[in-house]
Amino acid sequence: MVINTVDAEKRLCQYFSNIDRSVPPVQRPMSEWCDDNKLGFLLGVLSHHPDSAEEIFNLFDPEAELTEETSNQYLDDMYDLHIGPFKQYGPTGSLYVTPCDSASSVGSASPIFQAEVDHSNLKAALVDRACVCLFCWIYKPWLLY
Repeated sequence: MVINTVDAEKRLCQYFSNIDRSVPPVQRPMSEWCDDNKLGFLLGVLSHHPDSAEEIFNLFDPEAELTEETSNQYLDDMYDLHIGPFKQYGPTGSLYVTPCDSASSVGSASPIFQAEVDHSNLKAALVDRACVCLFCWIYKPWLLY
């Protein structure tokens, strides 16, 4: 049986059937996530990474005994894989810096906006700051020098 994203979405909706869909989800820190946050995150993972459909489908099988610990570990792993690279701390403690091999070149987002930046030069400003092209993820080591 080939599992697609629709099958995995149905399985997730069955697993999280206790959610009151008339109430909009509340944004919370991950440590305080409720079922609505977990469902939304996993649906997002499925929509952006359909190759994870079979894994999610099998993990949330109602006949398997899924423990909260296993569920939370899977959420942590997916969060680290898909969100973690964008939430690194720089040497100044600033959050939301882009990944870069050189700690000395990592800074906060504010230096980009010290100069006039518009759509025509935003990519260049981001590459200059991060040493990596955020659009194609090609490392630009020559920008370090």
